[in-house]
Amino acid sequence: MDQLLAVLAGGLLALGGSLLQARHQRRQAHDERVWDRRANLYVDLLGSSDRGLKARVQAFASDRVQELYEPYKAALEQAHFYAVENGGMDIAGEFEPPDDEEMRRLEAIFSDRERRLVHQIRAELRIGHRL
Repeated sequence: MDQLLAVLAGGLLALGGSLLQARHQRRQAHDERVWDRRANLYVDLLGSSDRGLKARVQAFASDRVQELYEPYKAALEQAHFYAVENGGMDIAGEFEPPDDEEMRRLEAIFSDRERRLVHQIRAELRIGHRL
């Protein structure tokens, strides 16, 4: 009888261990899927003006990246708007942004915000911070 109880107890422990391992593996697979989506989002975030991007930022980006993204996007839009409104065409017919103090100021603000956002993204993705 003692042997039967020992076998049953051993079987229950093995089953419990298997269930815990399966649960851990499911959680780990989920974390990996979220990680992949976050990494893809961050690449798009720095190179896209897609309106659907905002929903993905809200769904997958960390709170800190979301905090840094809004000022980054605003600075980008402000610099772009100023450049379009005050720029011109060069001799080859290519767009040329203005070369004035205000444009340099807007570019500096954008560069600072971009640097902060990139730094945070690289930290979250555990990538070296040198660009």
